[in-house]
This record gives sequence, structure tokens and C-alpha cells, in this order.
Amino acid sequence: LSKGQVYRSGTSSYIDRIKSYFSISAALEPWCIVLPSTTEDVSVVIKTLTTHLCPFGIQSGGHGLFPGANSIRNGVTVDLGEKEAALGRRISTTSR
Repeated sequence: LSKGQVYRSGTSSYIDRIKSYFSISAALEPWCIVLPSTTEDVSVVIKTLTTHLCPFGIQSGGHGLFPGANSIRNGVTVDLGEKEAALGRRISTTSR
């Protein structure tokens, strides 16, 4: 997992990512947002968070409208958008 895949609270990348969520009213403000881009990244992130008993939420392709549906306060949001984008790129190049 590279440094560019972790957005700390208050940075422009963090703010832009929060604003990109389907429902701004549902997006809480986590300590940071982690954007794993591979299955291995997801595994490392989840194992690390659970080993240290760190609260986390998963942001994926859903459209939850209530707070906590796509984020977490006082924890880490694991945003699967980059992994899903990578999967889409692989599917589009293999289906030609």
C-alpha cells in the first residue's frame, strides 16, 4: 500500500474523496481514508485494522443515504473505489 493511497483528514485529497460520495449527508469524517487497489492491499488493510482493534467502515459502490452507510467517524474508511476501478479496467481490456 503506497503513501498516496492513504488520505489524512484535512488534506485536499481527503476532502475531494468525501465530496465524491453519493450522499454527502451520509459521509462521516473518519481519521483517514484508505484506498486499496488490489485484493492483497485489502487483505493487509483489514488484517492490520482488526489486529489493532481499529474501528473501520467500508465505502463501496452502494448508495446508502444514512450516516454510517458509507463511512465511519472515529475510525478508518476503507474505500474500495480504486479496487473497483482497477477491476473494471481489467474486464474492459480482456473483453475486447
